[in-house]
Amino acid sequence: MKKLVTIILPALLFVISMSFMMESENTNEALVSTNATAKLEIPENIQSILDKSCMGCHNDEASNQKAKMKLNFAKFNNGKYSLGKQIAKLNGIAKSVEKGKMPTKKFVAKYPDRALSDAEAKALIEW
Repeated sequence: MKKLVTIILPALLFVISMSFMMESENTNEALVSTNATAKLEIPENIQSILDKSCMGCHNDEASNQKAKMKLNFAKFNNGKYSLGKQIAKLNGIAKSVEKGKMPTKKFVAKYPDRALSDAEAKALIEW
């Protein structure tokens, strides 16, 4: 009996621990696949602000290579950025707008009609 307990108990503990590990691994895989494939919906009012004040520099056709490397809305909108990266980029936009760094003064001097109004800046930051 003692021999049976010393063999069965460790085996049973091993099987139970393996089932928890497998369950945990499956949960992590589900989270990764969800994050990798999920798309962030951008409200129309926010998209129109981005189109007006951001797309001039942050798209495939823009001549500003540095701006395209930091944020390219073509990649953002076609699923090449994971959900986590999209959220990080949007947080970066909010911080830049809040500090008055975006759109740049040079861009606004060239295209004054693309400057952000206070209401547009607030909408971007809050979103």
